Amino acid sequence: MTSHTTAIREAIYSRLENLPGYVTIRKQGTPTLSVDDLPALSIFIADERLDPDGDANAGPPKFGVTATIIIAVSRGFDDPSVTDGIIDADIDAIENTLLTDPTFVGFGTAPDARFESINGIRRRRIFEKEGESYFLELQLEFQFFYRWIYDPIIRDDLQTLSVTAKPNNDGTADTFNRTWTVPTS
Repeated sequence: MTSHTTAIREAIYSRLENLPGYVTIRKQGTPTLSVDDLPALSIFIADERLDPDGDANAGPPKFGVTATIIIAVSRGFDDPSVTDGIIDADIDAIENTLLTDPTFVGFGTAPDARFESINGIRRRRIFEKEGESYFLELQLEFQFFYRWIYDPIIRDDLQTLSVTAKPNNDGTADTFNRTWTVPTS
């Protein structure tokens, strides 16, 4: 069920892959980075939550999907105060690139990457202490919302309709039988 969310992630990647100043730009949130990989930009899907959209027993299964996509900037540091300012500037550039682009926020996006809304953005700082060097990772967690409907797959064409009817509680009444052939397009 990740195809639509993956398309949103790909749309983000295509807009950010040419941002200057990164040694590594990747689409996975792999757990380790070496000093040689820094500064790094990671864009990955964290999770998807499907909640019912409408009545559960009316129509095909349909869901409101909240997809969390994380954009993480990782930088090594000797002086945390300098890195803090640089990484904030990185995140501001990412937000401006995405949120001011009308082809991304829904006014011209490819249909497979459209979303109805961004329900929130969370900034989170992670200070890694293990490994060759200290580094700071600032994550932007985007909550994208869209709807997903599982339309039924009809394997048979309706060609003939047969109806049998008889008045209720009247054992002496005649039964009505009628068959129609449904015209094809």
